[in-house]
Amino acid sequence: MVGLGGLDRAGMMSLEKLVMDCEVWRWIERVRAGISVDETTLGFEAVKRAGPGGILLSDPHTIKFLRRDLMIPQATAYHALGEPIYSIDELIEYSKRKTKEVLSTHMPPLLPRDIGDKIGKISEKYGIISNQIFKQA
Repeated sequence: MVGLGGLDRAGMMSLEKLVMDCEVWRWIERVRAGISVDETTLGFEAVKRAGPGGILLSDPHTIKFLRRDLMIPQATAYHALGEPIYSIDELIEYSKRKTKEVLSTHMPPLLPRDIGDKIGKISEKYGIISNQIFKQA
């Protein structure tokens, strides 16, 4: 990975790729968290309750630990319920929709006035932008 959203050795950037890379980081975080394996999580009592040939999926123990350890993809292998269209690259289409959603709804918090003033002074010192931008808030 070049950097989040980076393409061509960071020579350009794609917001859609940024969405895809965030999904990769979610998976990396999940893998790093690991899976706890002990008597509680192995569920020997659930196996006894189910018995030979029994079904463990509906056992409360399975449901409890599955919900804790399950990682549901947000972008990979995504498709609308009941309507997979195999001719469309779902990852790219999902990333396009998510990018539009974030750009239209996200409202970043404003910087505190003192930090805005510091950035303005540094910018003005180097002739980057006018300090007036930060004084309007």
